[in-house]
Amino acid sequence: MSPKAAGMDLPEFAADLPTAQAAALLLKQQLAVLTANEAGIAADGDSECLHRFRVAVRRSRTLIQALKQHLPPSILGLGEDLKWLSAATSPLRDLDVHLAGFETMTRLVPDEPKSAFEPMRAVLEKRRLAARRKALAALRSTRYQALKRRWRSSDKVRLRIVDSPPIGPAADAAIERAYARALKKGGRITKKSPAEALHALRKDGKKLRYLMEFFAPLKQEEAIEGAIRTLKELQDCLGKHQDFAVQHAVVRKIRLQFQKDTVTPKATVAALAHLEAVLAQGQRQTRARFADLFAPFAAAKTQRLFHELYGATP
Repeated sequence: MSPKAAGMDLPEFAADLPTAQAAALLLKQQLAVLTANEAGIAADGDSECLHRFRVAVRRSRTLIQALKQHLPPSILGLGEDLKWLSAATSPLRDLDVHLAGFETMTRLVPDEPKSAFEPMRAVLEKRRLAARRKALAALRSTRYQALKRRWRSSDKVRLRIVDSPPIGPAADAAIERAYARALKKGGRITKKSPAEALHALRKDGKKLRYLMEFFAPLKQEEAIEGAIRTLKELQDCLGKHQDFAVQHAVVRKIRLQFQKDTVTPKATVAALAHLEAVLAQGQRQTRARFADLFAPFAAAKTQRLFHELYGATP
């Protein structure tokens, strides 16, 4: 998937542009994504507005972290507030995903009556109301407004930084490190590794993909798309594994809560226990596919491709 296809209207810059200037341009574009989706989040009509908002936050955090040794304090200082903003909006996004996928999830146990799952839906909807209030409070806060002001002013770095290294080699080195980190982390995963290890690799894979997309204009599009395609196939597997893990944890927690009260119908508790078992099985089946999908990502052919594109050591 190209950056355009991923919804990234990237600014154009040359490989010899100072890194601080390139980062400021890219961050300015991500800030535009945030502000463009604020009204949609407030209106609560399209959950994708929050999704796009959060992706822009993650992309920005990834960029700052990857190039931190070349960035001025005005940009580095955004990192902590971006971390706070991510945490403030994460519960709402998680519940949006749970509710959007509720029907699909419960269809995994077609023998159970739909009505048996309504108490769980009610719990999720109640939690979403609370999470929404907290997310909106964050977006209305003085901390968020101050973050945007500092973010906008960070663009002035273009007038001051003259000794920042060129973005071409700096970006290549950052992507090289990200790929090597994913290779190392994925290579350590065994059948006995906890689910958290796969989730950590998934997050590293996201960071690698964000960097590749950011700097794709500096490379040949066809080669970049081939590298991203291999990564995406692995990410899809890791994403499904994480979805099953999160859904399983949520269903289990609610089931245990329902077991303790005397109001919830026994049919609901039984249906949730059945769903919990099916989700656990789905997680195991997805986990079994990991090795087959990690192999192409770590193959000599892919390592050579990364070496040719970024100088990564095969």
